[in-house]
Amino acid sequence: MMLVDVYLAQSPLHGVGVFTRQFIPKDMTVWEFTEGFDKIFTRAEFDALPPAAQEFIRHYGHHERVTPDVIYLGGDLGKFMNYSKTDYNLGDTPDTSFARRDIQPDEELIFNPFGNSDLYRDSDYKIDF
Repeated sequence: MMLVDVYLAQSPLHGVGVFTRQFIPKDMTVWEFTEGFDKIFTRAEFDALPPAAQEFIRHYGHHERVTPDVIYLGGDLGKFMNYSKTDYNLGDTPDTSFARRDIQPDEELIFNPFGNSDLYRDSDYKIDF
């Protein structure tokens, strides 16, 4: 669940992105997994869904490096956050995203699902359920 005031707008990175309305100081938590609001799908739950729902989850959901056997799907605008391996302002743990630096109002929130490791490739992030 997003913990800061955000809105959707055209992204210079990719399609639509999530932008902040407020100043976000370095290290502030901007998103956290909230049971009952955000959803985790196991492989069995995902497989039981109709194809249109699976495609939606593939597009808007994400894996975490430490839990590749499940898919996270945010319940709010956070599902529209873009990612970049090089130009990102959010860090993450499996259950939170936080500001890596001060983030100004109207700046896009961008995360890096690959961490700071060269061991992760784009294919590591793709949902292969």
